Amino acid sequence: MSVGNSEHAENFTRDGFLVVEKLYTQDEMLNWKHRIISILEAEDGLSTPSGVRVWFAHKLDPFLLDGMKDDRVTPILLDIIGPNVEFLSVKAVFKNKTTTFGSPWHQDWYYWKGSPKISVWIALDDATPENGCLKMIAGSHLKRFKVSQVKEETGFGWRIESEEFAGMPETTLEVERG
Repeated sequence: MSVGNSEHAENFTRDGFLVVEKLYTQDEMLNWKHRIISILEAEDGLSTPSGVRVWFAHKLDPFLLDGMKDDRVTPILLDIIGPNVEFLSVKAVFKNKTTTFGSPWHQDWYYWKGSPKISVWIALDDATPENGCLKMIAGSHLKRFKVSQVKEETGFGWRIESEEFAGMPETTLEVERG
């Protein structure tokens, strides 16, 4: 995974996402998971109805910040977007018995606006269709879809109706932790 891997850039440019399996070890991810749970417990964050907690870079636990700057991640980002990488935040998405909803189809650009943003999604547990792994639509980053907002007490309100991307290839990203 050295800097200059044109396959990373080509795949990301074409699909809008890139899967790098086993970037971190299983043990590292268990350690991350325990650290995040400890932080959430200290903040009473495990009771958040949305199942989401965001920490911006300036308030991030040093352990997690070091993980985000890891030499296994940054070269891939450099391959994809070049030398101007800016770190914004860490978002923990956790599901438990009370978090029974998924995220609807959406594009992050719609509410972030501005220059393109890249999310690095790292699975702390094995991610399967049964427990809610990511689904992506290759090439959808090249199109702007009609977006609606639905007010709900739980879940994510911004959404794209499936008719908007009919015929585009849907990919289920089932991955092992790490």
